[in-house]
Order: sequence, then C-alpha cells, then structure tokens
Amino acid sequence: MLSFLNPLPSLPPYTGPEKVGTAEYEIPFSSLGLSPTPKELLASTVKFRVFYPTRNVADIACGVPWLPEPQTAHLDGYLRLARLGPWLSKILLSVPLYLRSTMMPAYKNAALHHEDSPLPVLIFSHGLVGCLNSHSALLGDLASRGVICVAVDHRDGSGALSLARNEGSKAAIDQPAEMTSIYYKNISLKIRPGVWDARDTQFQIRLFELSATYKALEILNRGEVLTNLAGAPGIPNVIPTSSLNLKPGEVIWAGHSFGGATLIQFIKTIYYEGGAQVAKQDSGITPSDQSLLLHPASASLVEQIKTTSPVILLDPWFMPLRSPRTKALHWKPLPCHDTTADQAYGQSPTTIAVLSSECAWHWPQVHSHMPQILAPNPQTVKTETEAETIELFKDLVTPRHFMDESKRKNGKSRVTEKHVGDREPSPAGAFVLHDTTHVTLSDFGLLFPWITWWFTGQKEPELANWNVVRSVLKVAGLEDRAGDNGGYGSQLQADAQLERIYY
Repeated sequence: MLSFLNPLPSLPPYTGPEKVGTAEYEIPFSSLGLSPTPKELLASTVKFRVFYPTRNVADIACGVPWLPEPQTAHLDGYLRLARLGPWLSKILLSVPLYLRSTMMPAYKNAALHHEDSPLPVLIFSHGLVGCLNSHSALLGDLASRGVICVAVDHRDGSGALSLARNEGSKAAIDQPAEMTSIYYKNISLKIRPGVWDARDTQFQIRLFELSATYKALEILNRGEVLTNLAGAPGIPNVIPTSSLNLKPGEVIWAGHSFGGATLIQFIKTIYYEGGAQVAKQDSGITPSDQSLLLHPASASLVEQIKTTSPVILLDPWFMPLRSPRTKALHWKPLPCHDTTADQAYGQSPTTIAVLSSECAWHWPQVHSHMPQILAPNPQTVKTETEAETIELFKDLVTPRHFMDESKRKNGKSRVTEKHVGDREPSPAGAFVLHDTTHVTLSDFGLLFPWITWWFTGQKEPELANWNVVRSVLKVAGLEDRAGDNGGYGSQLQADAQLERIYY
C-alpha cells in the first residue's frame, strides 16, 4: 500500500532466501572472435547485466541505481517515449530524486555464492523501451532463489537509450563524449511498407547479441579472462569458474514483448538451422540470405537448444514473426513439438510457457496468433487478416475500451469446463494473469502502480511478479526453489490470478 502511495518510484525487496548481487558486463565482439558484426549495429560490444545469489556483503552498500548513467539522458529518453508534454517533462527532469533515487535492492559486484554444483542460468531479452535493468524485479527475485539471470541490453534501437563505450564503438569519432548514444528507432507497430524489413534487421542484431552473450558466458565459465569495459578497476570477474550450469538443454530462455518474439526466432533458428548444420557435419555453412543469423551457430549453442529447453515468453509480440523473409521459419513449430527428436510430443511436462497479461490476452491478435505459435503444426491454424483486425477496432475508442468489451462478451477467459487432468499433456502451455497489463510484466508496473492502475486497471503487480517467478521455476524443473511469495497475497490469491488457457 505504501509503495502505491509513494510519489517516488521504488522497487520491492526480493523475496527469496539469498541476497542478490549484480554486475554489468560490456565485452568487445572482437574478444569473442565475432566478426563481422551486423551493419546496422552501431556498437561493437555486447552488454548485459548479471543478477546472482550472494552472501558476503558486509562491506558493500545495498542499492544499485535502476536508471542507468547518465541518468538525466536516460530519464529524458523515457519521458519522450511516454509522449508527455514538454512542460511536464521539464518538471520531472528538474525533480532531483525522481527515478534517480530508485534503487535495485542488490549489491554491486558482490561475490557470487554457490556450493559445489553449478547454478541454473536464465538469459533474458527485453522488449521495446526496455533495457538491461527493466526487468530487475523478476530477475532479482529469481536470483534470490539461486538462479543466475543475465539481462541483455539490446542495441537495435528498441531501447529508450543505450550507451556503447568508445572502445567498442564504430561511431566514436562522431561523438565528443566517451560514449556512443544509440537511441530508440521510431518504427511503426503496425504493418506498413518497410516495417518488416526494419524488424528483421532488429531481429538479426538481437540474435547476434544473444549468441555473443552465450559465448561470453561460456568463456567466463571456463575461467578465462575477458575484457569488461563496464568493470571498475580492480574488480574481478564475479562469475567463478564452473559456477554456471551450461549443460545442453538446461539454460532457461525468457523474453518480454519484442523480446518474446526474439526468443521465438532465436530458438527456432538455432534449432532448425543449427540442426541442419550438424546433420551435414559442416560448421562452416554460411547462413542463407533468408536467415536471421549473420554467422553459423556454434556447435555448443546448437547443442544447448533442445526440445526440452525451458522457454518463458511474456506477452510475446506476434506481428514481427510474420515477415515474408522468415515465412519458412514461421511455419515451423517450436522445437518442443518435434516428434522426430528423442522426446516425443506429449511425453514431457510443459517446457515452454506463454504468460499473457489480461490486457494483452484480450487483444484480438493474441487470440488469433497465440494458437498458431503454440501449435504442433502452425500451418493448420487459421489467423485473422489485417483487414479483419481493422474491422474489429473500428468502433472502439481505446485499448482499455476494447479490453472491457472483450471481458464483457467473453468473460474472464476462454477456459472450458474440462479439467487440466482430462487434457492431453502438452510441452507448450498458455497462461493469463488476471487484472494485469503489458507493463505489469516489467519493472514499470511496480515503479508506477497508481498510474498503471488509473489507465489500465492493473492490480497487485507484486503478486503478478511472484506468479511469473514460480512459472519460470516450474518450467525449468526448479519448483523446490520457489518457497513463499514474500507476503504478496496468499497461495489462493496467486492461483486465482494465474490461469491456464486452452485453445
């Protein structure tokens, strides 16, 4: 309740048994042996933040700024994207503590704590206007339960602002400061001429960065030294040798919105193109012109993506997946449905979970395209056309109006009376979080609860965060790490908010 009334944005404490450490990495692609880089990528570094369990924090202050440096530039970027009037933006920029005092409740560069066995690893891809800190509540909560979480900072023009250090920047000569600024690209969210090409370019950058991040983690896990341009002098690598569980098929992949779409493209591309590469026993195969990969996937990355790889998609954005360039990929099912692999369809528990906020779940494209994404044979699922979508929206005033009308007509959800136990087991499941909106699945729903409630009707964002945490742990087979939810509602309330959907 206090966080609801607090005019200054704040984040709740993590609810797991461990304290949380965090460290930022920015590693040149050249040190990873990755050349060339995508033409549209202004930076030649990969940047990510790691959240991990820690214990020895006696000499370290708790609190890492949520708003990246330089804070004024980042705050201005977010305010511009929020389309606030110039007068209101000036007021908020002049308030000394507004967002600048918001802290992630973590310990900067603290020593990672692990016992004898390596810890599970999750790699996260953010969506539009996101960054390496925009899902810190979720990733920090998982880290407090012993999961090492790696949040990639995508430099594809999807964030409000991302800064690349000059040592790894192609455009340093154009910048008087030590950083190259990569700003948000204003690309239409609808199907327009040139949009699919622009989104495919972003996908190529994002897949390149995910591959680079995985390779960097492999190298660090072997105990080898990598140049970290974001590291402070004298601060060692916080990832001890062999502390990461990178066994094939055991890395957890997660993404929100455009990040969810990114993970769909990434998982499918590595699995199908990499599988063909292995079948031909040629690691030097050059990806086709239609591929989203700039370089062939490494053998270890191909080995990592299995039919049982845990994948969490939070409000995945479907429109970019329908690009003509990736049509062949779009018609392929998610790897969990590959009946030719060792694990036949229906014989494994749910390993891919799609969690939709209620606001997004009532969106017509979700009802149309979600079944296609989850289907064992996507080509058999009919989806609505762009013209049909336009007709649906013709008489609606706002997205909130559409959601309210959809809830009135369809009820809370489309769950049938058939019980879960009566269903055929499926490795891909869809869930809805009631009384939530798109930003609830990020830090923004927690930072601005009263604004989000006013415009969207969001309720209990902390409980929603807990539901995502336990969903991740269940899909990854780590339910024993869940524990309690830190007092954010009862188990009955949590179960009422999270509902499985059947198509």
